[in-house]
Amino acid sequence: MRAVVIFIAVLCTVLSPSVQAMEFTTVTAPDGIRIVLAKGEIVPGDAARLVVFLASTDRDPWGNKQLALSSGGGSVAAAFDKVVVMDRERVSTFVPPNISCASACAQVLFVSGIHRLVLDGGRLGIHTCSRAGKASELCNERIASNAVAHGVAHGAVMASMQFVSPDGMAWFSAADADCWGLTRWPPGYHRGVSPGEVAPCAMEMFRRSRGGR
Repeated sequence: MRAVVIFIAVLCTVLSPSVQAMEFTTVTAPDGIRIVLAKGEIVPGDAARLVVFLASTDRDPWGNKQLALSSGGGSVAAAFDKVVVMDRERVSTFVPPNISCASACAQVLFVSGIHRLVLDGGRLGIHTCSRAGKASELCNERIASNAVAHGVAHGAVMASMQFVSPDGMAWFSAADADCWGLTRWPPGYHRGVSPGEVAPCAMEMFRRSRGGR
C-alpha cells in the first residue's frame, strides 16, 4: 500500500501542469508496469511522440497500455491524431488524484481509452468545442461521434458541450464521471457503468425531461 501511495504522490507531482506543449514521461507503476504520463497543451506532432513513448511501455492485465492525463486541452485535430495511435496500440486512460483533464483532453483523449478511470480527487472538464473562438456544432458532433464509437453515450458528452460556452467549463468529479458513464472501469472494480447499461445521471436527465415520469 505504501508503494501505491508514493506512486500516486509522484504522479501528482509529475503531472502538475507546468508546461505548455504536451510532455511525455515513462514511469513504472507499483505493479511493475511501465506507463506513459502526458501533461500540457495538446499540439500538432504529439501523436508521433506518443508512438515513441508507448513503444517503451507494458500492457496491463487486460492487454492494454496505460496513459495518465493532465491537460487543459489544445488542438482538437492533434487530439484526434493521437486517438488513431491509441486505438492501434489499445490504450487505457486515467486521470490521477488532484489532476484535471479538460476540453480536448477529456472530450477526445480520455473518452477514447479502452478502460477510462478518474481516480478520486481527479476531474474532467467539458465545454463547447470552438473554432476561431466561436462555438462549432460540427466539431461538437465529431467529438460526440468519437465518444460513441468508444462506448460513451452520445448524450453524456453532448449534454455539457451544448450548454457550456467555449470560455466556460463543466467540471466532473470522479463520482460525476462514473454517474454520467464517462468512465469504464476494468472488470472487478464495481465502479461506473458496464457496457450496455444506461448511466444513472443520463437516466435522471431523461426522466426530468419527461416531466418526472
